[in-house]
Amino acid sequence: MRIYLLRHAQSEVNAGLSEAIDCGLTELGRRQSAALAAALARTGLGHILASPYRRCLETAEIIRSATGAAGELWPAVHEHHHDPFPAGSWPLPARSALLSQWPHFAAPPEMPEVRWAAVPEDRAAQWQRLSKAVRALVDRFGSQAEAKVLVVTHQAPASVFVQAFCQWTNPLNVRVHLEPACTTILEVDKSGRRRLVCSNIPPESLAAIP
Repeated sequence: MRIYLLRHAQSEVNAGLSEAIDCGLTELGRRQSAALAAALARTGLGHILASPYRRCLETAEIIRSATGAAGELWPAVHEHHHDPFPAGSWPLPARSALLSQWPHFAAPPEMPEVRWAAVPEDRAAQWQRLSKAVRALVDRFGSQAEAKVLVVTHQAPASVFVQAFCQWTNPLNVRVHLEPACTTILEVDKSGRRRLVCSNIPPESLAAIP
């Protein structure tokens, strides 16, 4: 199994154009997504699992359209929010709204209608969440040697996902940085051994990775 772990393409927040919790992509982000789609269309990508935030789903939909891969909402890799949302507010879309807006992405049956993200969340809780997500992904696809799965997420959860996948010790003392639109490739072989193939690969270099 090969996992393409992708930080969403450049968002309006990344570019300093917005402070919205659920912002979309910039024009550069859309071009980055198109370049990613062209590279991933050659890989035999079968599944796209995306954090249910607009910036991730806009990235994922451009790639899905080019590859024909099956799309899924995956709240397990949602953005990390150390602080609570404003009192009484839920600034993220409801499950039904997501399914209406993104009809090519299925939702897991256990995903609630609202409050599908753990907010607030400390670093220890984030580690537990992403460790569970890694185990679930490996359990689901690890026995399929030819499986190619794209996970579209955010900087903080991507960093912890890599640490959990690699089973590093003292994970909270290590940071893995991914730039927007950059990909880390992880593999599980037939014997269950895990391998970090490469990290932080920009869109224009992804096609060169065998």
